[in-house]
Amino acid sequence: MNQHIKKVYVPMTETAFFILLCLRKPNHGYGIVQMVEKLTEGAIKLTPGTLYGSLSKMEKDNIQNLLLETGRRIVQEKGTEALTVRKLSEASGCSVGAIYNQFSNMDNFIVIQNYMTLDKLSKLLEKVQKTDDAFADMNNFLHTFVDFVLENKNLWFMLHSFHLRNNNRSFSYIYLRKVVKITGLINELLQRLVPNMERPERILSSQILWLTLFAVSSFLTSSCKAS
Repeated sequence: MNQHIKKVYVPMTETAFFILLCLRKPNHGYGIVQMVEKLTEGAIKLTPGTLYGSLSKMEKDNIQNLLLETGRRIVQEKGTEALTVRKLSEASGCSVGAIYNQFSNMDNFIVIQNYMTLDKLSKLLEKVQKTDDAFADMNNFLHTFVDFVLENKNLWFMLHSFHLRNNNRSFSYIYLRKVVKITGLINELLQRLVPNMERPERILSSQILWLTLFAVSSFLTSSCKAS
């Protein structure tokens, strides 16, 4: 790795990571400040100087979205083992140095990819149509979950098989927020299905159902991988 890039960008700071996460879609300065504060529950409060200083380093070639979409396509078409910095460079037309400039290492790149996968699943489940039939709605919810996994086998495999080498709490935290969102949707369905269930029991049941879905779907994608 270029020594200047290594000195400036490695390791990537929490602030830079969350700013980068907010730039997956068009955003403005105040929007980024609010989103980072929300994602971290107030743990990180950006000042204009910090924000625009970071942006000046990360946005100079505006290649984050290009790299993320290219990486996603590589994984979907060829599997997780094909996602290397060299393959990403060849497919995107960006230099290896430019990739490290933006993400500092492939772990950070995969963390954002996995967040995007959970984010898409969460938004899809939110759109599951609600009817007067709670059992039918739960069935539709479960089908939507499984269909998403089967349609994105390689991305799901990357999600459940990837482990942060540094076990960074802040990076794991962004996953947790999406998991909480999904279990919240399950909780709402269980409340309709079993209205007399006590809240603590219902919350626990929602978490168990999420873990079951995650485990079974992860097993399915692992089996597909093995075959």
